[in-house]
Amino acid sequence: MKKIVISTLLGLVLGMSPIIAQNSRPQKGSRGAENHSGDRVTRRLEMLKKDLALTDDQTAKVKSALETHQQKMDSGKSSSSESDWKTLRDNADAELDTTLKGILNEDQYSKYKAKQAVMKNHKGGEGRGK
Repeated sequence: MKKIVISTLLGLVLGMSPIIAQNSRPQKGSRGAENHSGDRVTRRLEMLKKDLALTDDQTAKVKSALETHQQKMDSGKSSSSESDWKTLRDNADAELDTTLKGILNEDQYSKYKAKQAVMKNHKGGEGRGK
C-alpha cells in the first residue's frame, strides 16, 4: 500500500512539472516582460555604443530614444490585428531613425544604417525572425 501511495505522489509531481514550467515565463504586462524589454534596450545600447563609438552625451540620448521606442513597441504588442502592429512598428522605427539621425554624426549614422540593413537581411526581411 505504501509503494502505491508513493508511486502515485511521484507520478503527480512529475506530471505537474511541465505545467509549472509553462507558467514560469513572463506574460505580457508582467514585471518579467518589462524587464526583458529593458534588457533588450541595454543590449542594443551596448552594441551601438561599441559599434559607433558613442560619446557619453550621445549614449544618454540614444538610451532615451531606445527606451521610448521600446515602450511604443511594447504597447503595440496587444494590437488587435497584424496590420495595426506593422503600422505601429513602422511608425516607431521611422521615429527612432529620425531621432538617431539628429544624435549621431554623419559617419556614425551611415554605419548605423549599414548595420541595420545587415540585420534586416539576416532576419529574412519582414517581421521578427522570419
